[in-house]
Amino acid sequence: MNDQGAARALGTALHRCLESLVHRAALPPAADDSLRALLRVSLLDTLGSVAGLADLQRRGEAALSRSLADPWLRWALDPARGERRAEYALSLAREEGATALVLDYFFYDSARDEYWIVDYKSASVAAASAPSATPVSGASSADGLSDFLDRQLALYRPQLQTYREAVSALYGPGIRCALYFASLG
Repeated sequence: MNDQGAARALGTALHRCLESLVHRAALPPAADDSLRALLRVSLLDTLGSVAGLADLQRRGEAALSRSLADPWLRWALDPARGERRAEYALSLAREEGATALVLDYFFYDSARDEYWIVDYKSASVAAASAPSATPVSGASSADGLSDFLDRQLALYRPQLQTYREAVSALYGPGIRCALYFASLG
Protein backbone atom coordinates (compact mmCIF):
# COMPACT_ATOMS: atom_id res chain seq x y z
CA MET A 1 0.00 0.00 0.00
CA ASN A 2 1.27 3.48 -0.82
CA ASP A 3 1.78 6.26 1.73
CA GLN A 4 -1.43 8.04 0.74
CA GLY A 5 -3.48 4.86 1.16
CA ALA A 6 -1.87 4.19 4.53
CA ALA A 7 -2.57 7.76 5.67
CA ARG A 8 -6.20 7.44 4.56
CA ALA A 9 -6.57 4.12 6.41
CA LEU A 10 -5.09 5.60 9.58
CA GLY A 11 -7.32 8.68 9.33
CA THR A 12 -10.45 6.56 8.90
CA ALA A 13 -9.50 4.33 11.83
CA LEU A 14 -8.74 7.30 14.10
CA HIS A 15 -12.08 8.88 13.21
CA ARG A 16 -13.89 5.68 14.18
CA CYS A 17 -12.02 5.49 17.48
CA LEU A 18 -12.65 9.14 18.37
CA GLU A 19 -16.30 8.70 17.42
CA SER A 20 -16.56 5.71 19.76
CA LEU A 21 -15.48 7.88 22.70
CA VAL A 22 -18.69 9.90 22.42
CA HIS A 23 -20.66 6.77 23.30
CA ARG A 24 -18.72 5.99 26.47
CA ALA A 25 -19.84 6.81 29.98
CA ALA A 26 -16.24 7.64 30.94
CA LEU A 27 -13.11 8.45 28.97
CA PRO A 28 -10.09 6.18 29.42
CA PRO A 29 -6.79 7.88 30.34
CA ALA A 30 -5.10 6.37 27.25
CA ALA A 31 -5.84 3.95 24.43
CA ASP A 32 -7.35 0.95 26.21
CA ASP A 33 -7.99 -2.60 24.95
CA SER A 34 -11.32 -1.63 23.42
CA LEU A 35 -9.84 1.29 21.46
CA ARG A 36 -6.84 -0.78 20.35
CA ALA A 37 -9.17 -3.50 19.07
CA LEU A 38 -11.37 -0.99 17.24
CA LEU A 39 -8.29 0.63 15.74
CA ARG A 40 -7.00 -2.74 14.50
CA VAL A 41 -10.34 -3.80 13.02
CA SER A 42 -10.79 -0.40 11.36
CA LEU A 43 -7.29 -0.52 9.88
CA LEU A 44 -7.81 -4.04 8.56
CA ASP A 45 -11.18 -3.06 7.13
CA THR A 46 -9.71 -0.08 5.29
CA LEU A 47 -6.37 -1.64 4.31
CA GLY A 48 -7.79 -4.97 3.20
CA SER A 49 -4.52 -6.67 4.20
CA VAL A 50 -1.99 -6.85 7.03
CA ALA A 51 0.77 -5.12 5.03
CA GLY A 52 1.94 -2.16 7.13
CA LEU A 53 -0.58 -2.93 9.87
CA ALA A 54 1.88 -3.03 12.78
CA ASP A 55 3.32 0.42 12.01
CA LEU A 56 -0.11 1.99 11.49
CA GLN A 57 -1.40 0.35 14.68
CA ARG A 58 1.55 1.76 16.63
CA ARG A 59 1.04 5.26 15.17
CA GLY A 60 -2.71 5.09 15.79
CA GLU A 61 -2.31 4.01 19.40
CA ALA A 62 0.18 6.84 20.00
CA ALA A 63 -2.21 9.39 18.46
CA LEU A 64 -5.13 8.11 20.54
CA SER A 65 -3.12 8.15 23.78
CA ARG A 66 -1.84 11.65 22.96
CA SER A 67 -5.40 12.79 22.27
CA LEU A 68 -6.77 11.24 25.44
CA ALA A 69 -4.04 13.02 27.44
CA ASP A 70 -5.05 16.35 25.90
CA PRO A 71 -7.05 18.49 28.39
CA TRP A 72 -8.93 20.28 25.58
CA LEU A 73 -10.16 17.07 23.97
CA ARG A 74 -11.14 15.63 27.35
CA TRP A 75 -13.12 18.84 28.02
CA ALA A 76 -14.77 18.67 24.58
CA LEU A 77 -15.67 14.96 24.89
CA ASP A 78 -16.90 15.25 28.49
CA PRO A 79 -19.56 12.55 28.86
CA ALA A 80 -21.53 14.88 31.18
CA ARG A 81 -22.43 17.17 28.27
CA GLY A 82 -26.14 17.13 27.63
CA GLU A 83 -25.91 17.77 23.92
CA ARG A 84 -23.19 16.10 21.87
CA ARG A 85 -23.16 14.10 18.68
CA ALA A 86 -20.66 12.11 16.69
CA GLU A 87 -20.99 11.90 12.91
CA TYR A 88 -23.82 14.46 12.97
CA ALA A 89 -25.57 14.44 9.58
CA LEU A 90 -27.07 17.72 8.35
CA SER A 91 -28.28 19.18 5.07
CA LEU A 92 -27.66 22.74 3.98
CA ALA A 93 -30.16 24.20 1.53
CA ARG A 94 -28.84 26.87 -0.81
CA GLU A 95 -30.12 28.35 -4.05
CA GLU A 96 -27.91 25.98 -6.05
CA GLY A 97 -29.29 22.96 -4.18
CA ALA A 98 -28.93 20.97 -0.99
CA THR A 99 -25.60 19.81 0.38
CA ALA A 100 -25.30 16.78 2.67
CA LEU A 101 -22.82 17.29 5.52
CA VAL A 102 -21.44 15.08 8.28
CA LEU A 103 -19.79 16.78 11.26
CA ASP A 104 -17.20 14.63 13.03
CA TYR A 105 -18.19 15.94 16.46
CA PHE A 106 -20.71 18.52 17.63
CA PHE A 107 -21.39 19.62 21.18
CA TYR A 108 -22.91 22.38 23.27
CA ASP A 109 -20.89 24.20 25.94
CA SER A 110 -23.56 25.43 28.35
CA ALA A 111 -21.02 27.39 30.44
CA ARG A 112 -20.32 29.68 27.47
CA ASP A 113 -23.61 29.19 25.60
CA GLU A 114 -21.71 28.07 22.51
CA TYR A 115 -22.02 25.23 20.05
CA TRP A 116 -18.82 23.63 18.81
CA ILE A 117 -18.05 21.88 15.54
CA VAL A 118 -14.92 19.73 15.71
CA ASP A 119 -13.41 18.30 12.55
CA TYR A 120 -10.90 15.53 13.26
CA LYS A 121 -7.75 15.45 11.15
CA SER A 122 -5.05 12.80 11.07
CA ALA A 123 -2.46 14.81 9.13
CA SER A 124 0.82 15.39 10.93
CA VAL A 125 3.61 17.94 10.65
CA ALA A 126 6.12 15.18 9.84
CA ALA A 127 3.99 13.79 7.00
CA ALA A 128 3.27 17.26 5.64
CA SER A 129 6.94 18.17 5.57
CA ALA A 130 8.18 14.83 4.24
CA PRO A 131 10.50 14.40 1.22
CA SER A 132 9.22 17.22 -0.97
CA ALA A 133 9.64 19.90 1.70
CA THR A 134 12.63 22.19 1.51
CA PRO A 135 14.25 22.99 4.85
CA VAL A 136 14.49 26.69 5.67
CA SER A 137 17.73 27.86 7.19
CA GLY A 138 17.21 28.77 10.83
CA ALA A 139 13.60 27.52 10.90
CA SER A 140 12.51 26.03 14.18
CA SER A 141 10.10 23.17 14.76
CA ALA A 142 7.65 25.79 16.05
CA ASP A 143 7.88 27.50 12.64
CA GLY A 144 7.16 24.17 10.99
CA LEU A 145 4.14 23.60 13.22
CA SER A 146 2.87 27.12 12.63
CA ASP A 147 3.25 26.77 8.86
CA PHE A 148 1.55 23.38 8.94
CA LEU A 149 -1.40 24.72 10.93
CA ASP A 150 -1.70 27.77 8.64
CA ARG A 151 -1.83 25.50 5.56
CA GLN A 152 -4.37 23.19 7.15
CA LEU A 153 -6.60 26.08 8.20
CA ALA A 154 -6.46 27.57 4.70
CA LEU A 155 -7.31 24.17 3.23
CA TYR A 156 -10.25 23.43 5.54
CA ARG A 157 -11.63 26.94 6.19
CA PRO A 158 -14.28 26.69 3.41
CA GLN A 159 -15.48 23.34 4.81
CA LEU A 160 -15.71 24.74 8.35
CA GLN A 161 -17.57 27.82 7.06
CA THR A 162 -20.10 25.56 5.34
CA TYR A 163 -20.53 23.56 8.55
CA ARG A 164 -20.98 26.79 10.52
CA GLU A 165 -23.61 28.03 8.04
CA ALA A 166 -25.61 24.80 8.41
CA VAL A 167 -25.41 24.74 12.20
CA SER A 168 -26.23 28.46 12.47
CA ALA A 169 -29.41 27.89 10.45
CA LEU A 170 -30.54 25.39 13.10
CA TYR A 171 -29.10 26.78 16.33
CA GLY A 172 -28.47 30.49 15.69
CA PRO A 173 -25.23 32.35 16.37
CA GLY A 174 -22.59 31.31 18.88
CA ILE A 175 -20.87 28.63 16.81
CA ARG A 176 -17.19 27.82 17.22
CA CYS A 177 -15.20 25.59 14.88
CA ALA A 178 -12.05 23.61 15.53
CA LEU A 179 -9.72 21.39 13.59
CA TYR A 180 -8.43 18.68 15.92
CA PHE A 181 -5.19 16.92 14.95
CA ALA A 182 -4.98 13.58 16.74
CA SER A 183 -1.27 13.33 15.95
CA LEU A 184 -0.65 16.58 17.84
CA GLY A 185 -3.05 16.20 20.74
